Amino acid sequence: MLEWREKGYLWGDVQSGMDNTPRGRGCDGEMLWMDALAQQALAALYIERIAEVLDDPSTAKEFAGEYAVKKDLLNKYYWDAEDGFYYDIEEATGDFVKVRTPAVYWAMLAEVPGRKQAARLVEYAQDENEFGGQYPWPSVSRSDKDYNGKVGDYWRGGVWLPLAYMSTKALETYGYHDVAHENACRLLAQMSETYKAFAPHSIWECYSPSAARPGQRVDGENLTLVAQDFCGWSALGPISLFIENVLGFYNIDATARLVEWHKTGWGEQGIRNLRFGDVQTDIVADGDTVRVVSDKEYVLKVNGKKYRVKAGTQTFTLK
Repeated sequence: MLEWREKGYLWGDVQSGMDNTPRGRGCDGEMLWMDALAQQALAALYIERIAEVLDDPSTAKEFAGEYAVKKDLLNKYYWDAEDGFYYDIEEATGDFVKVRTPAVYWAMLAEVPGRKQAARLVEYAQDENEFGGQYPWPSVSRSDKDYNGKVGDYWRGGVWLPLAYMSTKALETYGYHDVAHENACRLLAQMSETYKAFAPHSIWECYSPSAARPGQRVDGENLTLVAQDFCGWSALGPISLFIENVLGFYNIDATARLVEWHKTGWGEQGIRNLRFGDVQTDIVADGDTVRVVSDKEYVLKVNGKKYRVKAGTQTFTLK
């Protein structure tokens, strides 16, 4: 469980879900986990926003204060300006514990970094020696000495869909849709190739950081495949990442009757039988022409341009 200290939270590898992560390597005393603090900042931020929608200014003010405190702590103590990265820190000394993992993107998801800080973090998402490349989102940087590029060994390189999904949403939050799209396409290609080429044909608990195959765990001198038929979270890839980042329908808001589409490429693409709220619609593009069929009115935004959809069938020429 989390334990609050003056500058952040004590946590653990098992509690965080990163069972055998090298995070904490070389730390002589207690370590404060940056993602624990960022997740609490994220919770405070959204409680504030929910309270505003519910016209509860007292609760909104309370959690705005909580958010501001946690955001300030992250930027004051956890941000390494030289590396352009948020690190875990030793509680006693405040020293950075320099093991880089995609858990850093919890800070972006919580809207903690400024634009220049975020740009530094995006560089890591694109760097093939860090979290980018043909097989993106390894669970520890490829430059780390404990990175297991051959099999992944769980959280020492394995590609985990919940971590990849969170990181992708963090990129979206700051408008880096193209980077999110590119990494999502590469990850889905890996999952598809693994499904077709590797027996048993399955969706796996995690994936190799260097090949189209499942991840493996290291147990002494033995290697064990990770769990198969694992749609508990790995279905985030072929469902959520596919719809939101490969196709690009990244924001579907039933309350605002709004669909936002980051469209890439010029071939036929889109989605049919999309349901949100009481709306059912088809949105299919071919080149710069979009054909929309809907049973209700809503607003469609394609690459930032707004189109008003009416009930029935209509065609838009993209601007």
